[in-house]
Amino acid sequence: APASVEDEKITLTGIDVFEQGSWRMEPTLLPAITDIAFAHNKLFYAADGGGLAVQSPTNTTVYNQGNSTLLTGVDGVRISAIDQGSTGLWVANYGAITPLHVLKNDNTWQAFLPAGSVQQLEDIIVDSNENIWMQTTTNNGARVYDPVRGTTAIITNKKNDLSGLPGTQVTSMVMDRTNMVWLGTDNGVAYIPAPEDAFASRVDIV
Repeated sequence: APASVEDEKITLTGIDVFEQGSWRMEPTLLPAITDIAFAHNKLFYAADGGGLAVQSPTNTTVYNQGNSTLLTGVDGVRISAIDQGSTGLWVANYGAITPLHVLKNDNTWQAFLPAGSVQQLEDIIVDSNENIWMQTTTNNGARVYDPVRGTTAIITNKKNDLSGLPGTQVTSMVMDRTNMVWLGTDNGVAYIPAPEDAFASRVDIV
């Protein structure tokens, strides 16, 4: 069951779960899985072209353009990343006109269109303030979206930040156990010790 999962890795045909000292295959309805999350005794997994699946102990629901705010493109409903926040599961809908969505805890959907060129969302993380950090395919740093105020901040290697990112292309993102956000770039790694300052006039980047 998802609640007892110790470790996991993604394959093209399913999810391999390391549980109680051994590996087992968790069957999935969708191929080409791109990301997974666990919350509320449910397994969420995203697929490149297949949408989002929510697997509970009793059933599995697949969300696509027909039953959610997710949008389809030439290659289907492309979901590049998901991350669980306090309000629900946030979803990156790669290439869609509205690229950011949330499956709320009450099972309703809402779509968002952050400012700027964010249609090619590669990854997202939800910080402790429920702001959404976004990694795109373009060389413009990281973008941070406040879904309550509808505002977007840009974290770059420019001088408006205290030290700036070491590179222009963000290649990976993670939030650690102390709620600091780490950004991998094409020219090294940086971290933001106070992610809540993302919308301040200057951001401390180390």
